[in-house]
Amino acid sequence: EMASRVQMHTVGSLRPDTEYTIRLRAVGPGGESEEASVVHRTATELAAAAAVALYDMVEGLHCGMSSTEEVQPAGPPPQGQSFFRDIKDSNGCRARCDDNRQCVAFQVKSGDACWLYRRRPREAHLSGPRNDAGWECGVKK
Repeated sequence: EMASRVQMHTVGSLRPDTEYTIRLRAVGPGGESEEASVVHRTATELAAAAAVALYDMVEGLHCGMSSTEEVQPAGPPPQGQSFFRDIKDSNGCRARCDDNRQCVAFQVKSGDACWLYRRRPREAHLSGPRNDAGWECGVKK
């Protein structure tokens, strides 16, 4: 945020239990700053069963969300962070949701694509009929 002079950036798709070093330098009208570095080790990956337990999963259901409810910026990479054609199953989509701070729900069309949402689907929708073959909706608990 320019008013607070703080800029944030999320680095996604990191490997579990791996040490990373990030180096940065500020550049402005007054020149360049000294280089600063941060070293951090990512957490050990949760077992697949434990990671899935962090979500309520509903099979056979499209989440019923619109593009206005997608994480921002909406759309596919590189500009967007909400739509992924290369992720075709619920495990991959869940992992992508875990990597995005805005994400509270996701849906995947098996064999097709993954969508990330910053809003939860309506409870009434989640408890409704499950007639959407190939769709799966996941909501963080």
